[in-house]
Amino acid sequence: MNKERKKSLEVAGNLLAFFAVGVTMLVIATLIVNRFKKPEIPDCSYSFGSYQNLVKKGQYIDLLKNAPSYASQGEIKPIYPITIKRKGEIACGYLYVRVRNNGHPLNEAYDSIYINPQDLGGHLLRSRSISIPNPIAQTTEILLPLNEIPFLPHVPYNPTASKFEVADWVKLLNVTNQIKFWIGLSTQDTTGMIDEVRIAYKCWNSKTGEETHDCKLSK
Repeated sequence: MNKERKKSLEVAGNLLAFFAVGVTMLVIATLIVNRFKKPEIPDCSYSFGSYQNLVKKGQYIDLLKNAPSYASQGEIKPIYPITIKRKGEIACGYLYVRVRNNGHPLNEAYDSIYINPQDLGGHLLRSRSISIPNPIAQTTEILLPLNEIPFLPHVPYNPTASKFEVADWVKLLNVTNQIKFWIGLSTQDTTGMIDEVRIAYKCWNSKTGEETHDCKLSK
């Protein structure tokens, strides 16, 4: 009996030791994974309310306001060069644009909003806009996620285009401290007016994955 009991205790001891080693290895593996896991980028929800919250916090820049623009013989007149500077890291954001023609919205079939930074933009595809509740009357408004800007590189503009390009302006903004945007309206109506072009954004620390408030876009 003593021999059998001793043997049972040895087996139990070995099992406990094996279990302890397994638990230790699991803890170490978890720590390693957490140590080297890529931080998750703070997210900007697909909603107009989220955009408004960033504006209320002052986390935005107006690229252009109250600027006339139209197109003649395939050339936008004038097209505005706007240079912005970045400090800190941008996590996500929105592009908001409001334009009009002589107190009316743009012609949905032919007119387009042209915004092109560093050849990563063009004629914005308005059909991909985030829904805007209670839109301003007699204007055309568009709200796009900054990391998914859909555009057509060239005219003619096609509002129902199935083949279009998508640019990530968040990555573009973070890759350099200074970026030039070209902005204009592609419309034959000489009363074309750009009321507002605005970028709202969230800041973050890419090392910790935490949202911050220390980034800034400025002219």
